[in-house]
Amino acid sequence: MKLNDQSIEEIFELIKDGKFDDALLKCQLITGQGINHPAIFLALGIIFQEKEDYDNAILNLLKALNLDPSNEFIFNEIGVAFLKNNDIGKSNLFFDKALKINPSFVDAISNKGIALFKLEDFQGALNLFNEAISLDVNYYEAYIGRGNVYNELGLSEQALNDYDFSLKLNPDYPLGHFNKGNFYKDTKDYANALKSYDRALVINSNFNEAIWNKANVLLKTGDFSQGFKLYESRWKTKFLKDSYRKYNKPIWTGNEDITNKKIFIYCEQGFGDMIQFSRYITLLSDMGATVLLEAPECLAALFSTLKGNISILGSQNLATFHFDFYCPIMSLPLAFKTRVETIPQFIYYLSANEQKKEIWRKILKPLKGLKVGLVWSGGVKPFTEETSKVTRNKSISLESFSILKSEKINFISLQKGEQAEHELKNLLASNWDGPRIYEYSSKLKDFSDTAALIANLDLVISVCTSVAHLSGAIGKKTWIMIPYHPCWRWFDDESEASPWYPSVKLFRQKKMYSWNEVIELVKEELKKITDLEEALV
Repeated sequence: MKLNDQSIEEIFELIKDGKFDDALLKCQLITGQGINHPAIFLALGIIFQEKEDYDNAILNLLKALNLDPSNEFIFNEIGVAFLKNNDIGKSNLFFDKALKINPSFVDAISNKGIALFKLEDFQGALNLFNEAISLDVNYYEAYIGRGNVYNELGLSEQALNDYDFSLKLNPDYPLGHFNKGNFYKDTKDYANALKSYDRALVINSNFNEAIWNKANVLLKTGDFSQGFKLYESRWKTKFLKDSYRKYNKPIWTGNEDITNKKIFIYCEQGFGDMIQFSRYITLLSDMGATVLLEAPECLAALFSTLKGNISILGSQNLATFHFDFYCPIMSLPLAFKTRVETIPQFIYYLSANEQKKEIWRKILKPLKGLKVGLVWSGGVKPFTEETSKVTRNKSISLESFSILKSEKINFISLQKGEQAEHELKNLLASNWDGPRIYEYSSKLKDFSDTAALIANLDLVISVCTSVAHLSGAIGKKTWIMIPYHPCWRWFDDESEASPWYPSVKLFRQKKMYSWNEVIELVKEELKKITDLEEALV
């Protein structure tokens, strides 16, 4: 294939039309002839970004830059690749280099605004989006970016105006409909959120993040039939695609007879997810299957208390194990055709080890009064825009619990994680005038240790994290403090009860990031218990 202006235009036209494989083939035919041209490497960089192969994208873009070191478009595209790969520091370096060449380069200005938004520098992002719009009043991407900032700042009317104006400029911009859907989701207008996601999917049926967000809205509103079907899209999202597994055995869909068969179940996502959906493992055994459950080391002992014909596997080479079917653990609700009214509900389905329970009974015996477990911070995961927002959404400052001080209550920290443990250590060292908190994190080596400790408590109070699921799974009285934007499993209504755990009571946040009212409600409920305890003495 010869390289000329027409062939370059053809490649970028294919990219514009979303025909990335065809564009890739043409690029490879050219580079295979030993032809080095910056436009071809730029095209390859864009193509590999679309395939979410950011290493190859950056490699090719750097080749383009080496051939054309003063090209602001290449600097900008390298910044975009780093941005998509969550390396925001490097992305900003390249956006700045693009802007040094051309200070009025609207793409780089707007893209840097996106980077600052991801860093939660909302004012900085707003300034850049405003600058981009002042330079090009029809630059629809900047209106979407500014709308996202307004949404984060709680300026709903301004946000919706920007989304609408962007889509007026470009009605076929799927990312615009997607972000408008996210706005409706954030404002709890779930019907319009679903309409926006559907519009994005009409334009781009392979928009996996839109399918994923639609699934979560459907599940949150109780439509398990469609929600769990679309939840399978998680394997194509940038957050979970690397966790997907495929074996040379059929996946179990719920329609195959597993009597006298071996079925392999592997865990996925967070520890809380694993604990919540392990309830299905016993049901598989009840159907006559031998269940091979692969679990992380910290959950292996706990999962060994599941009832049935179940073998717990560690990190052994699965090639040594024979099985007939397999299924990811969070695909089991779909396979069992779970509906809200058919959620497998047990008083408990996991148990604490008796010997460990006795050890904790002796440790806690000197404590007089109510013994209450406490978890105030969500798990810390590798940084992404999504995990950062979720963790911030559900975590509470430990100092906020100072109003729970009572001579009748002993709080026992069930918190794990260096940051939260450090927070507790510093607070206790500061002679704070809050409740007594006892800390045993060094003795909690795995979830079976935590289960045994919880079994000796009167109550667990927790944010939405793995310990809350653990406490509910072993049947302990548990109060979960739910953020304003709850995870789908808690739904989004006024209910205090959870169909997943009979022993759980939900305390729902009424205003974003405002936990004071929730903790006040917890205080009132605790007073009822301590007053009752006192009356019974």
